[in-house]
Amino acid sequence: FRSGAPMTKPPTQKIGFLSTPQFSMLSFVAALEPLRAANRLSGQPLYEWHIFSQDNQPVTASNGLPITPDRRFDETADIDLMIVVAGIGTTLIRDKKLFEWLRQLSRRGVALGATSTASLLLARARLLSNHRCTIHWENKESFE
Repeated sequence: FRSGAPMTKPPTQKIGFLSTPQFSMLSFVAALEPLRAANRLSGQPLYEWHIFSQDNQPVTASNGLPITPDRRFDETADIDLMIVVAGIGTTLIRDKKLFEWLRQLSRRGVALGATSTASLLLARARLLSNHRCTIHWENKESFE
């Protein structure tokens, strides 16, 4: 840092949150709120986020609250990071269209992340080979 040198504005990271049926509101908010706080504390739009659902319809969290997507499933051209948000019932999801969509994002260079039990979906999409991951302890057996 040089005194008097103009500061450059960091680029805004664009983050997508793919909500799956019965996702954990706690893990969703735990991932989202630090982004909001960083924007507020920095006084800059460091992060921009968008909500996705596979059918472009509201998705109900495990606590009964619905979340409405603000982007269509195919509107990901500017996304830097996609976080898959899951929870109860993830072991029942075996959607080939979803897994192909995740693989396409990965091939395009979009970073992928997961909350709660969503790492199982990344594994089923064959995106975790030779990678370490975590999953909620109640679902450990789904990886074995």
